[in-house]
Parts: sequence; structure tokens; C-alpha cells
Amino acid sequence: MSFFRTNLDLAQAQLRQAEIQDLNAISQLLSRGRYHHSHPGCESLPELLTSAPAFVLSSQKDIWAAVIATRPERHVCWIAHLALAHNVPVDQALEHMLPAFHGQARSLGVQDMYYNASPNTCLLYTSRCV
Repeated sequence: MSFFRTNLDLAQAQLRQAEIQDLNAISQLLSRGRYHHSHPGCESLPELLTSAPAFVLSSQKDIWAAVIATRPERHVCWIAHLALAHNVPVDQALEHMLPAFHGQARSLGVQDMYYNASPNTCLLYTSRCV
């Protein structure tokens, strides 16, 4: 997996549901990507990939971005992990991923989704999924 590609055209990327086979690539992206966030205290990444809303933007062998939620609880979930490769614009990546991500969350009964970039910052994102 390349993290430093210079020409990332999101029009060439495919949005798909993350799978357990993506675990290694997503782990690398979370540790080496340009932007990465992991919500403290959530389940392990393998558990989330099999039980929570999770999507990746990929192009053939490369995963350019990943967004993974916590397991829904009482109609609420948090964005547990968000990672972007170098040269992937945050706004464009989220524009590609969030509609399907919200749809999957709704299908699991989620009504509200939250995201906090770090425990020391204010709430940056809240979304009503209904």
C-alpha cells in the first residue's frame, strides 16, 4: 500500500464496505496516513469491521480512506476511526463516503452519529441519520 502517491483522483476511487480482509491496510492507514483519528475506548478494529458501519475508498490495491463507526447502541454511534492517505482531500473523501456510511448506519437503527477529533477538542461533527 502506498501512502505518498502524488496523483490521487477520487473519481477513480471506488467506495465499498470495509471487510475483515482490509484489516492490515486500514491499520497501516491509521498509523501512517496523513490524517488519522481513533476514538478512545472503542472495540477492537477487527470487531468493528464485522459488526459496525465501515467503508473504504479504494483503487485497485490501495485503500485511500477509511471511516468506521462504533457499534450502534441505543440508536447512537460514534465515528471510531477515520483515516486518509496523503494527498486525499478531507472534504472530497467525506463527500464520497458519508452518504453510504449514513445509509448503512440507518439500516442498523442509528439515529444520531457523533465525531470528536480528540478528547481535548469540542464536538466537531454531529449528524441526524433519520
